[in-house]
Amino acid sequence: MKIVYSPRDILVQKNSFRIDWKGLVLASFVILILLVSAELCSYLIIKFYKNTSTTYIQEPGDLGIGTYKSIADPVLGWRMSRDDNYQSILKKADGNVLYDVNYRTDSFGRRQVNVVNENAQKHLIIWGDSLSFGTGLSKEQTLQSGLAKSFPNYQVYNYSVHGYGPHQILMQIRQDKLEQQISQDNGIAVYFFNPDYILRALGSSQTSWNFSSPAITVTDDGKLQYHGSIEAMYPIRSLWFKFYAKLKLNSYLLSLVGLDFPIKFNDSDIKLIAQLIIESAKEYHAKFNGSFIVVFHPLYNNMKSETAMIRTYLESNNIPTLSYDMPILDEYYIPREGHPSAKFNKIFIPMLMESLKKEGV
Repeated sequence: MKIVYSPRDILVQKNSFRIDWKGLVLASFVILILLVSAELCSYLIIKFYKNTSTTYIQEPGDLGIGTYKSIADPVLGWRMSRDDNYQSILKKADGNVLYDVNYRTDSFGRRQVNVVNENAQKHLIIWGDSLSFGTGLSKEQTLQSGLAKSFPNYQVYNYSVHGYGPHQILMQIRQDKLEQQISQDNGIAVYFFNPDYILRALGSSQTSWNFSSPAITVTDDGKLQYHGSIEAMYPIRSLWFKFYAKLKLNSYLLSLVGLDFPIKFNDSDIKLIAQLIIESAKEYHAKFNGSFIVVFHPLYNNMKSETAMIRTYLESNNIPTLSYDMPILDEYYIPREGHPSAKFNKIFIPMLMESLKKEGV
């Protein structure tokens, strides 16, 4: 049977799809009021209950996150400036100084401290990020200085770079001619692990500042493959993460909720992080005779399940790991800044020294 529509039927159908502009405007207004109210409530909670304000004033000459001087690198994204000596000052908004220190680097961008064991027969290489670089600490207060004093037979080389992750450390070991930079063939490498390495290597809205760093994946045959920068390999995702990071930075509501992307990582993601560290150990052993030990930093225990998986992977590949059960005290952090304080290092260095001695140092 053939159905015939009259002009009136067609008119009714067209009118049934007419947009209710008044209702749409009213709904938008209600949503706007709810969002403004949520932002205001979040601001009050953060200001009066959570007390997490972290507003800083940086002095002229203080560059980038954490007030470092760095130079661009086509593979690593950035590296420390070379043969440099500069002051780094960080203040709260009220003018009170959080720290006022000097950073000095050598011709390879390695931090220099007050202890140099020139006649040492062995090397002690430090790999890591700002935690092991010694952000906010004078040269005498760093882990590097403490280890040099504890082990006078070892020359300490600090290759830590602010914001680095395991993908950058691996590429740093691969592309730098370390055997020409380090005179001792025998020694030990101490690799400090920070749970944020997971976010940095895989790319997240929390680390949108590091998308110039290398993108590395696992091929079907289990090998690691370099693809250029994270931003070049994942342009749309990187753009979204950067946008969301800026949005969150200016939203009390999003800051309070703490939502970030990706929301979770799968087992293959975590295995990639472990494989990056395992490959770093292989690269070290190919260049030097020594031990490669991974130290899980005791002050940063977020992402516990992922960190436990990484440690299991490492130990199953015969890579020694060290972890510590320490109380998390406010005095162990630089106030309102988040990096380890001088007081923490003073307590932690003897513990680390004893652990390394048990590993044969």
